[in-house]
Amino acid sequence: MAVTVIKLGGTSQCKVGYDELVKVIKGKNEGDAIVIVLSAVSGVTNELINFTETKSIHHIDAVKDKCQKLLTELGLHFSRIYDEKIKQLDELCDNYKYNKTTQLPVFQKAKIIGYGEELSTTILSEYFEYLNIKYSSAHARRFIRTKKNSYVLYPSTEFFANQYNFSDSIPKFGTDVNVVITEGFIASTPSGDPVLLGRGGSDTTGALLANMLDADEYQVWTDVDGIYTSDPRVIKNSKKVDFIDYKLIQELSSMGAKVMHALSIYPCEQSMIPITVKNTFAMEKSGTVISNVNNNELFFAIQKNVTLFKIKSLSMSSGYGFVNQIFQQFTNSHIDVSIVTTSQFEICTTTEEPSVEKLLELKVNLEENYEVTMMANCIVVSFVASDIKKYSSKIDLNIVPSYIIHFGSNGMTLNFVIDQSNYEKFIEYVNELFE
Repeated sequence: MAVTVIKLGGTSQCKVGYDELVKVIKGKNEGDAIVIVLSAVSGVTNELINFTETKSIHHIDAVKDKCQKLLTELGLHFSRIYDEKIKQLDELCDNYKYNKTTQLPVFQKAKIIGYGEELSTTILSEYFEYLNIKYSSAHARRFIRTKKNSYVLYPSTEFFANQYNFSDSIPKFGTDVNVVITEGFIASTPSGDPVLLGRGGSDTTGALLANMLDADEYQVWTDVDGIYTSDPRVIKNSKKVDFIDYKLIQELSSMGAKVMHALSIYPCEQSMIPITVKNTFAMEKSGTVISNVNNNELFFAIQKNVTLFKIKSLSMSSGYGFVNQIFQQFTNSHIDVSIVTTSQFEICTTTEEPSVEKLLELKVNLEENYEVTMMANCIVVSFVASDIKKYSSKIDLNIVPSYIIHFGSNGMTLNFVIDQSNYEKFIEYVNELFE
């Protein structure tokens, strides 16, 4: 029995995407199995996040409009099950708005923000019913778990797919049941409390399932033809690559490339499961295959809205334990860091944390012991390659003033942390470099 896991991104939640699924199901060999992982309809998760931040009901109305548009596009004019799901969403939002529950607010938020995936799986299930396609549904929170309890919305702990719970949900998978629909993005703690895998986490759901099922292939359906050497909207001479290795795409994803979620690569690499990135709207194109086959191209990635901390103290040179003390403050504030550089008297680090309030609170706490400069709205531009040293002589390190120039310890990245005002000039240079 061959097993294929297919994940549909937000822009693929449409009639074209669903009809392509139908073609794959009808064209598969008898006995082969397909597991479908769905993101929310495009734009829905943003609206749900906005509701949890503002408690303004017009965001929920926007969710309903987007989903209703998809139902209409599919020719589903009435759905009792979908209407029931909408009623449950209204109750969830009402309870959250007026604090009508004893559950911790973070778990309430996780339920609401992850509800878009529950709606999209309901819609696809209704469409398959309409077309008389046999399938089974599995609720992801039953088998996508954190390894330890957490009380934050996006836990930084490890996730795993629980084979026993999946088998319990789909007892005849691979025999009588060969098509399964489940949600991406959502998960639960060992105690059963709802949490989320982070933005773009549906990629990770699919990868965890592929690993658990020892799948033959993991396909990611999106709205681009595959993986490019850089964002073609920014760099004119970007080109699509036919293949790329696991470690290189993981590095690219962590440095800002948006095609794959960084945490979704390792589960497939562990079991050597190839990942194919395909365009839902041009399925005849080959896409990009992620495997252990090396790619020697030079890639370029961009991270915007980055905050840089410069933390200075004369006592650093003769003291000990200060690095731990500094980063313990980041841990206490639940703020992740990415690039870290050190000198005799200074530590610099970047973060993509969006909450200005959390960042300012962290700055105040650090200032109790250190001289701190916080620079918002920085941009990290990164050159990425399997061996960046091959290209370092071709890259001008002084093209624009940089706050940090950083070589990754794995020999794969050269990063520049720059001010927004220098971004356009840097992009001009990169366009010339890629000609």
